Amino acid sequence: MFEPIPYADVPKNALFIDVRSPSEYKSATIEGAINLPIFTDEERALIGTMYKQESTDKAKQRGVDIVSVKLPNLFAKIVQLKRDSKRPLVLFCARGGYRSGSLASFLNGMGERVFWLKNGYKGYRNYVRAQIDLYAEEKNFIVLHGNTGIGKTRILNELKNRGLDVLDLEKGANHRGSTLGSVGLGEPTSLKQFESYIYHRLTEFKSNYIIVEAESRRIGKVFVPTAIHDKMNRGIHVNLTADYDFRADILIEDYTSHPSFKEDMAEAISYLGKYIGEKRVQQYLDLLAADKIKPLAIDLMQNYYDPLYEHKADQVEYALIHHIISVEETVDVIEEWYRKEFVPLVEEDISEGE
Repeated sequence: MFEPIPYADVPKNALFIDVRSPSEYKSATIEGAINLPIFTDEERALIGTMYKQESTDKAKQRGVDIVSVKLPNLFAKIVQLKRDSKRPLVLFCARGGYRSGSLASFLNGMGERVFWLKNGYKGYRNYVRAQIDLYAEEKNFIVLHGNTGIGKTRILNELKNRGLDVLDLEKGANHRGSTLGSVGLGEPTSLKQFESYIYHRLTEFKSNYIIVEAESRRIGKVFVPTAIHDKMNRGIHVNLTADYDFRADILIEDYTSHPSFKEDMAEAISYLGKYIGEKRVQQYLDLLAADKIKPLAIDLMQNYYDPLYEHKADQVEYALIHHIISVEETVDVIEEWYRKEFVPLVEEDISEGE
């Protein structure tokens, strides 16, 4: 008998096929999944309305009518994907119901073996959240602190390039974690997709020591899972400092790379009135309009960002404090410290696991 497969039992090299509507897929999906929607957003809405206002039978019949026209094309696409990828295919929908189950049954009946994900995307979500909590118990976090503009993201990227396990939470959120954190980045990540990103990165790490940037629980529109954030607070802390000129140059490079940065920045600055006063907001807008970006960046750091940060900085005990001269020099210092303090521990952890 054809049975759905739990996410935990899915083959490691599987290719996921998301048969939900385009908007469901865009909101959040399993990492690497391909969208082959059975229904468009409009068709899904129509069937949902019929289900609520008319009857289940009429809604099902309408669904069958729509799918019957699309079935040859869906069949051809899935067979081609199976041949090209040479990987097991796993179909899923929202809860592992009619959409993925019906299509998977049809394909298997035609001799094209595919898997059908038990409980669909909802089952995957429940698994991911439970696994994040388990990983949080096992891992130790090395947390990089420092005022806005010191280049923590650059440092994380270079440490990753040198083979250290790095979890870039801001990359996962598509947000820099500050009031102006969305400038030039576009739409932030959904919470579901953010948690999926964290889970998949955790599965890739080889050691029990993960380097992250210090973050508030909220990054843009998403929240760091409680278990991860609590473990970060209890982690090993590194404090980085840098001069204003260095930090301003980093901010300018980060924030002005997108063509719409002025519009995005003006919108973000307009929300700062309750923190710094409307008079200073207008000064910032005038500097922005006059392309005086560096004076604007320095004033923002001195009168907005740094005061927010400094009242938290004294609450942390640091294992390493370093003043940045350059990103490369700082990465050298952190890597040398890491390998001296933690590599023997990493090797012990690996040998114990064996």
